[in-house]
Amino acid sequence: MKVLKFFIVAAMAAVATTAAAQAFSDPKYAKWGNTPEERKENILASSYLKEEVANRHFNSAARYLQQLLASCPNASENIYANGVKLYKDKANRAESLSEKKMYVDSIILLYDIRLQHYASHPKRGSAYILERKAREYLTYKGDDREGV
Repeated sequence: MKVLKFFIVAAMAAVATTAAAQAFSDPKYAKWGNTPEERKENILASSYLKEEVANRHFNSAARYLQQLLASCPNASENIYANGVKLYKDKANRAESLSEKKMYVDSIILLYDIRLQHYASHPKRGSAYILERKAREYLTYKGDDREGV
């Protein structure tokens, strides 16, 4: 029985080592950055962003969001989905009206940047993005009829 456990652990370790040694020089990772090191860093930042938003650690999540928007804004739609979750929660927890306005403006800006990079997406293209943007605008700035 101990021998069987040893072989199972050894096989799992081999699989884990193979999975950890990804070749980020592969062209399928090109959207994440120019060099393999940058690609690895951005992919990790995307994963950390998702985890930090899920764990409600919004200050550290904001740093990862800024990194991804600066270095690879067209790498994944999830960057924008997680960014909107981040700023919506920050807007809902804002202590002052000016702080809330700043976060709402950040949400609208995220939708604008997403529209630049994903307007031609077959399912979540410009119509979807503009509809989501209008809903958020109506939710947070319902009094601004001209803007709506």
